[in-house]
Amino acid sequence: MSVRVTAVVISHDQPEWLSKTLAALISQTRAVDEIIAVDTSKGQVCAEVFRQFAISPIIKRSDTSFAALVAAGIAQATSIFTTPNLAGDSLAPLNGDLDKKVEGQHTWYWLLHDDSVAEPDALEKMLAAADLSPSVALLGPKQLDAANPKIIVQQGLTLTKLGGIFSIVDDELDQAQHDGADDVLAIGSAGALIRADLYRRLQGFDRHAPNLASDIDFSIRARLSGYRVVVVPSARISHATLSLKGLRPRRWLRAAVPTAMRRAEIHLQLAYLPAALVWFYALALPLNGVVRALVSFATKRPALASGQFAAAIWGFATVGARLMSRRKIALSRTVSLKALWPLRATWSSVRNRNRIRQAHVADDFADQQTAAIAQIAGDSRGRHVANKHFAAAGGWLVFFALLISSWQFWPTNAAATGGSLSAMSDNWLALAGRAGASWQNLGLGFAGPSDPFNWLLAGLGALWFATPSFALALAILLARSVAFAGAWFAFGFTSKRAWVRNALALAYALWPSLLAAQYQVRIGAIFTWMLLPWLVLAVAKLIANSAGTAARGRQSSWVGLSGILFAAVAVASPAVGLIALLAWAVLCLCNLKRLKVLLWVPTLAITLLAPYAWFMAVVLQKSLAIFADPGLPLDSAQNSFVEIFLGSALATETHGQTWLFAWPVCIALLALAALLSSRALVAGALIAFATVAASAGYVFQNIWFASLAVHGSSASLTALAAMALLLAAGLGLELAVSKFKRASSGFVTVATIAAAVASMAFFGISQAPATASNLALSFSDGRSLPALVLAEAEQGSRLRVLEITNRKDDSYSARFISAGGSRLETNSTAYSFALAQNLASSEPFVQANALVANLISANGLKLSEALAKANVGYVLVPTNSALELSASLNSVSELEPIGQTEFGLLWRVRDAQDASRPVDSFMQSWSITKSVQLAAILIFLLLAIPGAPKRRAKNTGAIFDENDEDFSETDFAVADFADTDYSSASSSSRDQDEVEGRN
Repeated sequence: MSVRVTAVVISHDQPEWLSKTLAALISQTRAVDEIIAVDTSKGQVCAEVFRQFAISPIIKRSDTSFAALVAAGIAQATSIFTTPNLAGDSLAPLNGDLDKKVEGQHTWYWLLHDDSVAEPDALEKMLAAADLSPSVALLGPKQLDAANPKIIVQQGLTLTKLGGIFSIVDDELDQAQHDGADDVLAIGSAGALIRADLYRRLQGFDRHAPNLASDIDFSIRARLSGYRVVVVPSARISHATLSLKGLRPRRWLRAAVPTAMRRAEIHLQLAYLPAALVWFYALALPLNGVVRALVSFATKRPALASGQFAAAIWGFATVGARLMSRRKIALSRTVSLKALWPLRATWSSVRNRNRIRQAHVADDFADQQTAAIAQIAGDSRGRHVANKHFAAAGGWLVFFALLISSWQFWPTNAAATGGSLSAMSDNWLALAGRAGASWQNLGLGFAGPSDPFNWLLAGLGALWFATPSFALALAILLARSVAFAGAWFAFGFTSKRAWVRNALALAYALWPSLLAAQYQVRIGAIFTWMLLPWLVLAVAKLIANSAGTAARGRQSSWVGLSGILFAAVAVASPAVGLIALLAWAVLCLCNLKRLKVLLWVPTLAITLLAPYAWFMAVVLQKSLAIFADPGLPLDSAQNSFVEIFLGSALATETHGQTWLFAWPVCIALLALAALLSSRALVAGALIAFATVAASAGYVFQNIWFASLAVHGSSASLTALAAMALLLAAGLGLELAVSKFKRASSGFVTVATIAAAVASMAFFGISQAPATASNLALSFSDGRSLPALVLAEAEQGSRLRVLEITNRKDDSYSARFISAGGSRLETNSTAYSFALAQNLASSEPFVQANALVANLISANGLKLSEALAKANVGYVLVPTNSALELSASLNSVSELEPIGQTEFGLLWRVRDAQDASRPVDSFMQSWSITKSVQLAAILIFLLLAIPGAPKRRAKNTGAIFDENDEDFSETDFAVADFADTDYSSASSSSRDQDEVEGRN
């Protein structure tokens, strides 16, 4: 019997690989009878390659549907089994004579991708295997890795029990252990040999199937038609798997690789599920997408989340096309799906594959960071410098020295107060209840978002669950030490010399603005200074982790940590959050290949700040109010740009000794010196960013928040300027060290460093700022109301306390305090602005003003109804106002004097009944907004939990394991913070590493 073979070669913008494929094709020991070229490339380069091999005709197609391309090629073949109708999508009834042998001839179609290079005897061996059984109509070769022919990338495909695509042999060393394999459920289309009568019977590949599902769908339909699908291990091809590695243009798969893979699975599930389950599965696809996206977060694969959801929506929107595929399956089906069940992957094989992929590997991240440091610093010898750990570099010694130098902040009681700080609730659940709440128990009640800063307070309070206020007091004490530790690690991306990192981190921890924020108790600025270095470290490691295969398993942890730290800094200082967001945008533009990971960094911050920003900007129409510092209002002095840039103004304002803070000038000089190094572009960018941050601080300090009666503060923004300036100074120090042999530069270096160290040392010894007169911090037991009132509140009373104060201008002010007292978490910036704008003119507040006026005037009016309507149970007059008001309040018949307390004179309302509406405390603190924010926080916390690094063996082309997370989207090239790669290897080695990383 004669055999005719028509080769159909499909090319797509890969002329180099196409040349290799065609050279191997014409070198076959069993020559093909006809070659059909189908080219989807945009240019003419691939067409020229076909012409060089004297191949014609060349079919040019812009469509990237694999089914349509194969049909177009076969339509040009001279086989008697082929008709032009095959290029269409006809579902006409089958002709029974089509399966008969005509004139004793078998016709075969051999499909070749432009990146599949066949060994010389591949076709001959597949034809020989086909002759052994007339039922064999679809054959596939063993696919080896193009870069390493000893590795098997694919040898048959199947489906898991749940419908996931599974490669039977994936990334294994070829030791002939699978050469006995034969029947499989499906084969890949690269190198597939198809008998013409089967192709005509099945009416070609399904045009409704995505490209990654078309070959599996065709194989299953062949099985359902009674034919055998086999792998011929002795027939071998080298397959570069460019599509699966994401190295083809996006239009080929019409989606990112993970999304395309999930689309393929959804198609196969909808096409082959039992009819009773199809519609249920189709309607549940959106929910399925949400669940799988959340699982991607929980299993530390954030880059896959969007693809999971997008694929589910795609399947839901195109369910009609999936049903058309079911019609095509039914036309030729003679075997039940149940008969194919044994060919599916077993549960144990899936578990074994997952265990292999989750094997631990050595962590080579330290070596990557060493190379990164050397490249940033421009020091070719940097890799030979010992990279000491924190303890070996004396970090703990400095840490505890800074802790000792902060002895003035040692908590002497449970709660810290003063400056912008007041005590927090003793109950952590109450503290957490205020975070994200949309109802504020302030005044007479207020519907508006709580300050996003409450989320940070709730997180901090959880560290000392029994007494959250004590955790806040400890944070103030540890501010310098924590800032030093974070800066020490962050500056490792500038230099790995221990003394350089110690000096720079110490300068950051003793930066005048941080010291001033501590003494003035600017709680938002303190947290910004503490957390900013850790944020820089997390983002830098996130990008650096993108470069290495061994450390890539920790990438999701850095995504989670970066998101949490970015959110913490943004809620501590919204102004810093805005400038940090601009820096993040620039970073994204410079790292477009890492965009899918970097996009997650500000997501949590936006989620926490969005409701608050919308309320301020849209409801209250006070856009600038968004940037008010959290905590109690605290006014700021006006400083010059230079003072803000160097951080000396705030310190002078607090301590009055400018000369003690000379080291910022030395740091600025070292930063300018970095402009002379090979890293001038990096240094210039850092200095420019420091200038932008200082300029923003100068503008911000001139904003007058009338509702708070304070100016904006630049204390937080100076942290950004200091961090950027110190990073640039690190580059300057590296330059100075490399040029130290020159006498002139050595003298300048020694003089500059000596001046900075002497200034810092003298400051630490003298403790000049440590005077009680300029320390705003004090400690108390946390109570803000008399014990009697608090005792009733603990019993469930919601009666308010009316506090009346006599001002210096002989006017009176009053405020309603909830029974639990005034706490830091109950402070609401939104309420302050709403009260000043229109809330005070509302009817309840007008009635409350009338009540206060009648109490002060003691005019004899009956006030029982008004007191009950305002739900007032006590009246409190601070000590400094007691003389003027005691006589009036004593004459009010509805009030019963209690006497002097530590907070002033107290009166009880006679026969007071709790008239407040019985609203569940859970409903007061919960809302849809809070649910969304809490869910986002939990997702990022799950991501932040360190996971074991994953093994990703080199040169693999298969990604068909349904639990595989290492798609090409998450395989990023080496981070590029500046104008060169971090790698210190040669360009050729770097290119090879990048290719292997994508594999």
